[in-house]
Amino acid sequence: MSRSVLKCSLAILLAGCGTQNIASIERADQDAWTRASMACAYVGIAPGNADFNQCAADLQHAVWAAQNLNDN
Repeated sequence: MSRSVLKCSLAILLAGCGTQNIASIERADQDAWTRASMACAYVGIAPGNADFNQCAADLQHAVWAAQNLNDN
């Protein structure tokens, strides 16, 4: 499976989790980062390297974008 397809699939999955019930933006960001990190680890990317950090950042951004698209 290509990396971009995997990212899109995980982003859609994570977007379903939502963060709308979380009171603070900082907490939402932390939770989104945690879910993105867990998703990257789940698919076998080892934590602590540049690929892992890029995966988590890409997923967090994709979820944020999907949520904002749905909110508008």
